[in-house]
Amino acid sequence: SSSSVSNPSAQVTGSTQTVDPNNKGNYPHIRLETSFLANNYDASWWDGVWQYRDADSRAYLKYIPVGSTFSLTYYVTDASGAPLIGAPVSLIVNANYSCSKTYFAYDGALIGPDDCNGGGQSELPAKTTDAKGAVTFTLTNTNTVGEAMPTSLSGLPNGKELGTNIKPNLVGAKEQGIDMLFAHFVQPTDVAKATGAVTQTESVGNVHTSTFSFVGADGKPLANQDVKYYINGLDSKVGFARTDDQGKATVISTNSSGQAGMQVVGVSLARDGKLPLTASTTITWSVPSLTLMASAGKGLVFVDVAGATGKKVSISISGKLYSRTATSASTEFTFAASQGKHLVKVAVGAKSIAKSVTVRK
Repeated sequence: SSSSVSNPSAQVTGSTQTVDPNNKGNYPHIRLETSFLANNYDASWWDGVWQYRDADSRAYLKYIPVGSTFSLTYYVTDASGAPLIGAPVSLIVNANYSCSKTYFAYDGALIGPDDCNGGGQSELPAKTTDAKGAVTFTLTNTNTVGEAMPTSLSGLPNGKELGTNIKPNLVGAKEQGIDMLFAHFVQPTDVAKATGAVTQTESVGNVHTSTFSFVGADGKPLANQDVKYYINGLDSKVGFARTDDQGKATVISTNSSGQAGMQVVGVSLARDGKLPLTASTTITWSVPSLTLMASAGKGLVFVDVAGATGKKVSISISGKLYSRTATSASTEFTFAASQGKHLVKVAVGAKSIAKSVTVRK
């Protein structure tokens, strides 16, 4: 049977750190940030991997609603218990021999299940620990159906499992103590819910607004509630939003890369003693085709440029030269001009147009 253990005490607050007294070995340790853990169980017979860890590694059980986006923050300490700064840490998802049937999205890529034969795990590219020795990975579970709700959130899985073994790894370490996470993705049965668009599209150069609605078990909006949001993929970050009087929360996301790609925006409203209310929206960012246009109005010349975010735009109006930068997916530049015909030339890179326009008085 599982044996209950205390929360790991290694955590960073401000510039101070408490060394975890449970650390045994004289080598680096990677401990999972404790607020993520509502229930803590040491690895036992049912997890199937107890024999693959040493006495200084621990395992924790966590129930998460299927389809959720969530973040895992780890604190890394050196052999003396001090924060290990600038260290490369990778994350092993669906670890070998876990026989995990879970799917994840991470940074625009899809992670498949373990093959249950010693060669199915995925190791995410390493991130570097910050000044507190911390590193964070944001994942989105993409399974559409979860396992049955357990009889208790502090109990063992119920029936057919949809679980995974997630393990951090200090790259290059010969020996380390780690916190493994046995995440189980369950099908919520609560009437309360969070909803949002499943998929949306956006053009590079714009900002995107995702809207989520939260409703309580009584069918009424959950107003003025703090909601944690997670952006997985392009411009990844974690933050907080607040629901309005209608139970709606909005999250603004961007794509500073200027490249096409995928981004997931997830939200989670925590509830004492219950699963959080979660929802995720997948945003497909596209790069609009480069188009150049010129037109005229009363005393003005208009130059419209699309698909050139961040690029230099060269403009000539009757021989007078201008240089501008396109700041969004669709940008309009306006120039004062005298009445009559003007030859307007516009160039972005190798593409250019020349058009005669007539300015009205």
